[in-house]
Amino acid sequence: MTSVFYALIILPILFMTILSFIFSSSVSQLKVQQLKLNCPYPVFSGHVIVDNITSNYVVNYHIDNYNSTYANWVTVFDCFFDNNSNPSANTRTYEPTSGFFSAFNNAFAYMGYMYTSITAFLGKAVAIVTMLYLLVQAPTQVTGLAFFTYVNIILLFFIALGLFMVVRG
Repeated sequence: MTSVFYALIILPILFMTILSFIFSSSVSQLKVQQLKLNCPYPVFSGHVIVDNITSNYVVNYHIDNYNSTYANWVTVFDCFFDNNSNPSANTRTYEPTSGFFSAFNNAFAYMGYMYTSITAFLGKAVAIVTMLYLLVQAPTQVTGLAFFTYVNIILLFFIALGLFMVVRG
C-alpha cells in the first residue's frame, strides 16, 4: 500500500525533473536565483574576505580577523552578476558610531546582525519560490502551450497528496 503513496511522490518528481532538463534553455534566471540562495549569511564580529565563487555559484570566503577589535562589526554579503554575466560577491561592513550611545554599541550591532540575518533569510525564501515558479513555467515558456503549466501544477498536487498520505499513515 505504501508503494502507491510513494508513486504519487516519486513519479511526478521524476517527470518534472525530466521536463525541466528538456526545457532548461528557457530558464536562464535560475543561475541568478541560485547565487542569491547560496549567498552567505552575515557575519557578526568579524572582517570577511571573499576568495572566489565556484562554478555552482557557492561563495567561498575566509574570516580575516575575528577578535574583540571587531566586536561591534557586522559584515554583510552582496552577491550579484556583473555586466559580463559573471558572478560576483562583495562585502560591506557596518559599525555602530561612537558617542553618547557608545555603551550600547554591542546591542546595536547585534540588532543589526539579527536584522540582516532575517533579511537574508527572506531573500533566500523569495529565491526558492522563484525557482519553483521557473520550474513549473519552463515548458510553457519554450512551447507557448499553457497545457504544460497545468500538468506541472497537477504533478505538484500529486506530490503534496502523496506526502500527506505518507505522513498521515
